[in-house]
Amino acid sequence: MSDADLTRPALSYAVGWTVATAVGAAIAAVGAFRWVLPAYARYAAGEPAAVVLRAAAPGLVLVLLGLLVWKAIGAVLLYRTLSTAFAAETEERLNTEAMKSDILSVLDERLADMKQDTQRTRRVIERAGSEDAADHFEFPDER
Repeated sequence: MSDADLTRPALSYAVGWTVATAVGAAIAAVGAFRWVLPAYARYAAGEPAAVVLRAAAPGLVLVLLGLLVWKAIGAVLLYRTLSTAFAAETEERLNTEAMKSDILSVLDERLADMKQDTQRTRRVIERAGSEDAADHFEFPDER
């Protein structure tokens, strides 16, 4: 696979990963700035932890959702990019027509060898048969 063939999948992966990172970070940032940081300020002011956790829960969910979006989209992009690259490489290296041609030529050579062996064996058997037939005849001695 040439470098030009690798550029497009690599570029699409890089752009997709950047977009996934931005979307995941935006979701996490909304959760962090809207709910988690104000809840932490309330905790620092002395409010009980249970109340603060209840107030920060939506923000924590959004932070986790942002991480999940980032990882999931990144994994899908990686899978698609590697699948495309492997498919292109396999198609380039695994030429079925060339393999079929090679197999057929080897089979043709072996069949030709088998035909020659069969013809040789037939000639030997015919010679042996004709010599045995001549031995069955009794020729009178004319001396």
